[in-house]
Amino acid sequence: MKSRKSISQKQLVANQKNSKLAGVKSKAGKNITKLNAIKHGCLSCHILPYESPVFDEVKAQLEKEMEPRCLLQYLCIERIALHTIQLRRISFAVNEFLQAVEDPRVVESYLDVPIFDETVVNEGYQPQVLPADMEKLLQIYSRYETATENRLYRAIKEYKQLSN
Repeated sequence: MKSRKSISQKQLVANQKNSKLAGVKSKAGKNITKLNAIKHGCLSCHILPYESPVFDEVKAQLEKEMEPRCLLQYLCIERIALHTIQLRRISFAVNEFLQAVEDPRVVESYLDVPIFDETVVNEGYQPQVLPADMEKLLQIYSRYETATENRLYRAIKEYKQLSN
C-alpha cells in the first residue's frame, strides 16, 4: 500500500487557497452548470428506457462474473454498469462527429457560383448535432470519457478492495 508523502505547511496553504479558486461560485453560475449532465446527456445517472436492456445485461453479466457477496459489492457492480452505459453514450456522440466529417453533404453548383439551382451530389450523413457545435462537443466528450473511465476504474478498484 502506498504511503502519503507529507507536504510543507506553505504548500498546504497554497493548495487550500487554490482549491477555493476553482469551480463556479455564484448562485447564477451554479444554476446554469447544474444542468450540464442533462444538457449533454452523456453523464446523466439515469438509465433511459432504450438503454435498460443493455444496462440489465451488463449488470447481470458482471454479477455472474464477479459473484458479489454483500450489498456494497452489488452497489459497485451497479456503478460499473452505469459507467459502461455512460461510455457508450460518449462513444455514440463521438461517432456522430466522425461520421459527419467522413461523409459530408456535397453540393455542386454551375460555374462555381452559388445559385439557386444547386444539385446535391451526396446528402452525406446528417448528424443530430449542429455542425457548428461538433468540434466543441468533441472536446467536451473527450473530457467526459476520461472522467467516466476514471470513475469506472475507481469503482472496479473499490469492488476489489471489498472482495479482500
